[in-house]
Amino acid sequence: MAFSTGLLLLLHFYEPSPHGLWEQSFLESLHVPVFGVVALSLFAATGLRNEWGVAQRVAVVCAAAIAIAILSEGAQISGPRDASIKDLVSDWLGAAAALLFALALTRRHPFRPTHRLGFAIAGLASCLLALWPLVSVSAAYLERNMRQPVLISFDHHLGQVFRRAQHAALDLRHDLVTDRTAGIITLEEGAWPGLIFNDVWPDWSDYSALVIEFRLEEIAPLEINIRIHDREHELGEQPYSDRFNLSYELQPGGNTLHIPLEKIRNAPRAREMDMSQVTGIVVFCSAGQAGRQFQLFEVWLE
Repeated sequence: MAFSTGLLLLLHFYEPSPHGLWEQSFLESLHVPVFGVVALSLFAATGLRNEWGVAQRVAVVCAAAIAIAILSEGAQISGPRDASIKDLVSDWLGAAAALLFALALTRRHPFRPTHRLGFAIAGLASCLLALWPLVSVSAAYLERNMRQPVLISFDHHLGQVFRRAQHAALDLRHDLVTDRTAGIITLEEGAWPGLIFNDVWPDWSDYSALVIEFRLEEIAPLEINIRIHDREHELGEQPYSDRFNLSYELQPGGNTLHIPLEKIRNAPRAREMDMSQVTGIVVFCSAGQAGRQFQLFEVWLE
């Protein structure tokens, strides 16, 4: 019990600074093994009372695990970390998986082999369900790495985990002429409407240019802004002058923007951008453009 208590305290008070979506997902997944250890400790402790049957032990462990998870997340409301329903569910699933595996393996209770198999299958299902966010993010990173030097493409089936619309609506449409999928960005009210792409392929050091392909189906030109930043920028104070910023006027029809990487490297005022640790691209417009629309096809290195 002392070990599981220590894990709970570490989970509550330790606040790392994850560098990217995978690290964040990995840290969140630690709720699963921590509450698995908690459930196993409680199950072992209830086994010291010989008068308790397996049903009583399971009921006590489930009630205690639920209560501890609620208290743990509730305590984080005023602590260094944020309370989360997602973490609460991970806590319960981790405890359930460990308890089910314990029931499948314990020799103290005379379960039938079919019952043990059922417990093991249910435990495996609970574990997979709890760890699915980490599995899906890992698959997205694998797809991202296989697609480079293409950084952004709406044909990437798992790439949606890396993008976020900000005061904009994103729709996907397959273009029959080019046989590619276009991201259709419709601007909404709010500051800096557009798309944010995090955790892009980071190592640009072997390339010379960044290419972005747009299409504007409206008659009037539209000014867009391109922002690119590296890991050091994310860890610092993030001033405007510490990143690459470019304003570009889209013309009706197809638009292909070529940006020399040397220009991006030298963009920060007080340093050089680390071209092996690029972390984000933002494509956005100024406020007051609500209702306007443009298409983004691909972003790649050459």
